[in-house]
Amino acid sequence: MAFAVLGLVFILAGVWPKELGPPANTIMTPSRIVPEWYFLWLFGLLKIVPELLGLFLSGLLIMGVLLLPWLDRSNNNTLKGRRKILMLIILTVCFMIVLSVIGVKE
Repeated sequence: MAFAVLGLVFILAGVWPKELGPPANTIMTPSRIVPEWYFLWLFGLLKIVPELLGLFLSGLLIMGVLLLPWLDRSNNNTLKGRRKILMLIILTVCFMIVLSVIGVKE
């Protein structure tokens, strides 16, 4: 049944495609490109450091955030027992906020 509905959706999308607006001009780049809010910190990072270094740093930061549950092996669940990791998280969030502000400014 699910495949039938999915097939019907694909057939209807092929018969009556929805227009998304005027086609993009591939020759001219817009003068002001602004990413979505959740990518502003990456945009700000790429504004202040060279491109390759910015890509490397953003990859390290994202991997650090993703690996954080495995890096923090403490059995202590109190806030006082996790001061180092909390300071690292607070500094990372502040860093991302500052970079987002830089990404918004021209």
